[in-house]
Amino acid sequence: MNADQPLDWYLCLAELESPDHQFEITRVNQIEARLTSRLNHRQYLLRGRERVYLTMADGKGGYLPLFDDLQVGSFHCRQIGHNQMELEIRRKNGHQERGIVRLSNDD
Repeated sequence: MNADQPLDWYLCLAELESPDHQFEITRVNQIEARLTSRLNHRQYLLRGRERVYLTMADGKGGYLPLFDDLQVGSFHCRQIGHNQMELEIRRKNGHQERGIVRLSNDD
């Protein structure tokens, strides 16, 4: 953990990496990521506007906010490995956060 980055950002990244979800990357573009849970085989969308949140990809599920206090339009993601992606946001106070999410292994 980098001491310069706030705990709330690390909690957001840790939730995405949690073995409780076992997410795998299905597709990533600059503004959203489609993730599939290895546990329930459902697809989720990771998006950001004024907050980073997860929703069910089919639109029939809940809404899980993971991180808030974003500048609108500052959420960006990109795939950097088989099951890794980089997330980048800018807070309303101008501070930028960047982190790498390493999702479920194939074991």
